[in-house]
Amino acid sequence: MTVLCLGSIDIFRLTNDEKLEYFNEALILICVYHFLCFTDFVDILVREYVGISLVFFSIFNVSINLLVLLIATFKRILFVQKKLRYKYRVWKIKRKNKAKKVLQMEKLNELVSSRNLTKEKIEEIM
Repeated sequence: MTVLCLGSIDIFRLTNDEKLEYFNEALILICVYHFLCFTDFVDILVREYVGISLVFFSIFNVSINLLVLLIATFKRILFVQKKLRYKYRVWKIKRKNKAKKVLQMEKLNELVSSRNLTKEKIEEIM
């Protein structure tokens, strides 16, 4: 039944999670076939080779799943890093603009306090 489902689905329209799910299903099917070889009808030497093969497929399955998780984690880390870098730039620009406004207000206060206020000086500060 699993093989029929795997064969009937268009792989090119699937997301990565669905592809990983079908990959896991195929490897589980292979492992079940390996378990069938551990019956009394199979020679002991063949069982040993089948056991080694089963261990290989299990390690392969776990390593592929870990690799997918690591790649997703690194992509997420890069995304968060870019987001934080953008927020830092915006914060830096806002801080710089705020400092300019404070400086302008200080100059205006000095002119007002010295009563040396002319239209040209106000436009020069602004």
